[in-house]
Amino acid sequence: MTVQDSGNRLRTIATLQAVALVVVAASFWQTVAAYPALPHTMAVHWSVAGQADGWAAKSWGKVLLLPLIQAGTCLVLAGMSFWVAFSPGALAYVNLPIDKSGLSDEQSLQVRLLTAQGMSVINLLVLATLTYLNYVILRAAGSDRGPGSAATMVTVLAGTAGILVTVTWLIRAVRRTARS
Repeated sequence: MTVQDSGNRLRTIATLQAVALVVVAASFWQTVAAYPALPHTMAVHWSVAGQADGWAAKSWGKVLLLPLIQAGTCLVLAGMSFWVAFSPGALAYVNLPIDKSGLSDEQSLQVRLLTAQGMSVINLLVLATLTYLNYVILRAAGSDRGPGSAATMVTVLAGTAGILVTVTWLIRAVRRTARS
């Protein structure tokens, strides 16, 4: 891996993390924009049939809870991604299906960057899924109808599938790197 390749991968990681921050900001924006339209008593739980069966008083704390969780998730996963990318000792703490002790410095750098890139993609997928769920919950909170389980399930499954594809890509790329 050349210095230019390393720089390109670092730019990709930084871009993915920047997009993740935009997704979190969008979640906050949609929450703040929806707040005035929410009723004073909001639906917060729905039965399997989609009928509201749990209620709570509207408050900023309740409404901003999911975006705050997203912000924390974003910061932790971004921090971990950059730590793995820049810390040579980070591989000792990352569970990968390779013998890390036999890696050259070049291979170790490449594995760290691949791992950080995979973590960045997973961060983005998790945050995008949570942003959609936040949208659905906000929309349903103001009505007696549930958030629509079919679309919600498809979104969660698509996010999970994306994470599985990313992990599979990461494992293959790391194994290729370790063999080279």
